[in-house]
Amino acid sequence: MKSKWNILTAILAIAFATVSMLAVSLKNRLDDAVTETAAVRTELTETQTGKASLEAELADTISGKTAAEAELADSRSANAALETELNDTKSGKAAAEAELADSRSVNAALEAELNDTRNGKAAVEAELEDAKSGKAAAEAELADSRSANATLEAELNDTRNSKAAVEAELEDAKSGKAAAEAELADSRSANATLEAELNDTRNGKAAVEAELADTKSGKAAAEAELADSRSANATLEAELNDTRNGKAAVEAELADTKSGKAAAEAELADSRSVNATLEAELNDTRNEKIAAETCLAQACTEKEAVEAELAKARSEIAEAEAELARMRSEKEAVEAELAETRSAKAEVEAELSETRSVKSAVEEALAETRSANSAMEAALTETQNGRTAAETELAQTRSEKEAVEAELAETRSAKAEVEAELAAAIAFSENIPLPEGSPLAKKAPSEPVLSGYGWEITGVWQKSDDDYCFVLKNTGSRSRCFVITASFYDAENKIVGIKQLRKDLCEKGCETFWAFRNDIPFDHVELKVEMRQAVGRTPAQSLLRYDVRIAGSKAIIAATNTGNRIFKYVDYYAVFFDKTGNYVGYDWGAFGDHGIDRYATETLEVTSDEPFAYVKVYFEV
Repeated sequence: MKSKWNILTAILAIAFATVSMLAVSLKNRLDDAVTETAAVRTELTETQTGKASLEAELADTISGKTAAEAELADSRSANAALETELNDTKSGKAAAEAELADSRSVNAALEAELNDTRNGKAAVEAELEDAKSGKAAAEAELADSRSANATLEAELNDTRNSKAAVEAELEDAKSGKAAAEAELADSRSANATLEAELNDTRNGKAAVEAELADTKSGKAAAEAELADSRSANATLEAELNDTRNGKAAVEAELADTKSGKAAAEAELADSRSVNATLEAELNDTRNEKIAAETCLAQACTEKEAVEAELAKARSEIAEAEAELARMRSEKEAVEAELAETRSAKAEVEAELSETRSVKSAVEEALAETRSANSAMEAALTETQNGRTAAETELAQTRSEKEAVEAELAETRSAKAEVEAELAAAIAFSENIPLPEGSPLAKKAPSEPVLSGYGWEITGVWQKSDDDYCFVLKNTGSRSRCFVITASFYDAENKIVGIKQLRKDLCEKGCETFWAFRNDIPFDHVELKVEMRQAVGRTPAQSLLRYDVRIAGSKAIIAATNTGNRIFKYVDYYAVFFDKTGNYVGYDWGAFGDHGIDRYATETLEVTSDEPFAYVKVYFEV
């Protein structure tokens, strides 16, 4: 009996030790589960999507831990091997269920994190597209700036070339004018010289004609005095026949010469002296005859000299007349040339006047060109500064793009790891039944809740099996921040996604538009609406008014700020409906680069891929 008791005691001790070891193992597992739950809660602090599920699962884990501890206490008190084995089995089952719950919790967390990663990826891709579009815009602007600079430089070069050509033409005109003026001065000098020579010739001709007239008058006087001498010396005609013959010859010769006046006068004086001598001394006729012969010889000599001088004078007169004719022809040619010169001078003066007007116009154009050049240089400087800023911004965009690409690569790598882990977890958990009461277990769809304290859903639309849109109205007494969590279920009532959206400011009495999209098609949605303290000042939406004009497949929206506040950021949701009131789709964006100023109006256009009849607009500020 004692040996049996010892054996029983030993068996109980062994069972107790085994149960203790199992309890310690179970406690360690439970501690690990609590640690993992805390880690998951720490990592998903900002992700409020799975907060409720994690808290529920944590409560289940804690209750399971309590149940396991109670069962462990019962096992210790029972001290029975069979009960110990049964408790071990139950403890193992509870541990498996806890591990399964933890696995599902981790799966949900991984799925939420995966969704966040996808959202982050989409945001990064959107930022990357914005950076690319900004880069393309900067490059296009830079190309336009370069093209404008090239055009300005070409125009500047053309202006400079035109200026040089006009200046060259002006210099040519000035040199032509100087040459014409010099030629005109030469022509005037030559004309003056010719006129002086012509006057000299005319004076010489007049002197010759006067001298010839004097000679003729002297000859007539000599002839008259000779006739008187002949009548006075009638008594001496016999003796003075030779003298008279010589005197008649001399008078005949003196009639043909212009320069014999002095000789005829000298001969007349001699004749008078001879007559006086004859009258005084009639007896000295012989001596007078000798003197007359001597005088006749002298007269012959003088006659020859006079004839030679007369021939010379006639030759000079012929030459003078020929020279005069030549000078007249030259004068006519000079006068014709002078007329041409005057005409050319008039043309030159007209051209010079035109050149001066052109010069004035060129100077004005040059002044305008210089002003335009200054403006172009200022614009060029500004363009170069803008180009430098654009290049700096482009370099920064490229570095940011490289950082985004590196982060995107890390995100993709992490996503691949998460997907692999998720696939493994799903493969592990698909065949494990969910415990009753799990928030992830199948459940019958509930009726959608469309109102609550301080809010009301006034419209719900679903165009496809992966989107869900509605309008929420703030029916409370103050402005609120709304956070809405949407849980998506398939036709078998399995959860296929959780999404959360937040709108910081919804003014009391105003409506906001909410659009959810799940990456997996779903059958129905459950909404959880949370109200928090509003972020931002009020009033806000109530100060904004809009007008819509439909033009074909697009709508023109004009938003007006009716208040005395500046809204730096104004987002809009344009919701399209057909003529029967069915939901067609929506578009969203922002008004202006800097919001909407006080009492100002901003316009934009929105489009829809499908026909629509009217548009409703919802604002967010």
